[in-house]
Amino acid sequence: MPAVDYHEDPRMIASAERKLALVADLERPLAQDSALAVALLQPRPSPPVPPSAPKPMCIKLPKPLSPRSKEQLQRAYWQHVAAPVPQVVGGRGEAISCDGITTVIPGRAWVVPQLLSIAECADLIRLGEQFGLEPPNAAAGVAGLRTSKRTANYCNPELAGFIANRLPESLLDTLEETKPHTSVRGIHPNWRLARYDAGDYFAAHYDQADCLTVQAGDGKERYDSSHTLLISLSSRSDLEGGATRLWPSGSYDDTAVDVELPEGYALVFEHRLLHAGLAIQSGRKHIAQVGILRGMPQRVGGAPSTFRFGPGLAY
Repeated sequence: MPAVDYHEDPRMIASAERKLALVADLERPLAQDSALAVALLQPRPSPPVPPSAPKPMCIKLPKPLSPRSKEQLQRAYWQHVAAPVPQVVGGRGEAISCDGITTVIPGRAWVVPQLLSIAECADLIRLGEQFGLEPPNAAAGVAGLRTSKRTANYCNPELAGFIANRLPESLLDTLEETKPHTSVRGIHPNWRLARYDAGDYFAAHYDQADCLTVQAGDGKERYDSSHTLLISLSSRSDLEGGATRLWPSGSYDDTAVDVELPEGYALVFEHRLLHAGLAIQSGRKHIAQVGILRGMPQRVGGAPSTFRFGPGLAY
């Protein structure tokens, strides 16, 4: 990946303007040859239709927690993240394949090896630092729940296109077997480059889906992200703590899996998988995070994922 200087490259300087264009494109779709659409892959064959259509599900809003229940869940969460879990992938745990994708949670999470070189990781760290890594905004309701620093409105479609074309075919095939059972269309241009210093963490949460609307013939198509691509930009040799913890049950229990990614490796997981960035004990961790876009389903498959903290943690 060629090194890019944010302060000298007009593509990077225009990042905020590009983000505004992405917001506007929901009503005014992007042209297929737009610079913002460079992150899209060439159309792939439609994946096989599932043998039976899923039955419509009634959406039930969660019941408000009593103060006592909320306090109990908060206590359970902080006790859980302070302790090890039985299953660890990477680091001192289960080995991660260097040759193919490693399944972490069947149908929900995988590790992609060697997506970036060490030099490319260093380039991304530099880009993030030059763009600006901001601490959490006190007004955003994350006080005490996220202390890591990250970019805001960092729109880089060239980077998205570069990474999208490196995703292995085996991963694309695997993702297309999951909801919404449509083809992978690329990577969203909106990146979150983040740094975790000693003591930093990001409490349990679900990820927000990103969307992109493009022209399709006389109409338009909307691509929503279904999965998160999280790339480790730091070496584990200088790092203590900082694993990504996944809770497949959605509860703070011992079904949890800790993932410790080697430098340049990526974790791919569905947006609706509860997860956290555990606290750094020593060292510094950099990551790059982005959404993987999917084609429009033929039938309504439910609303895109929205950001929210885990049980008991929201204010």
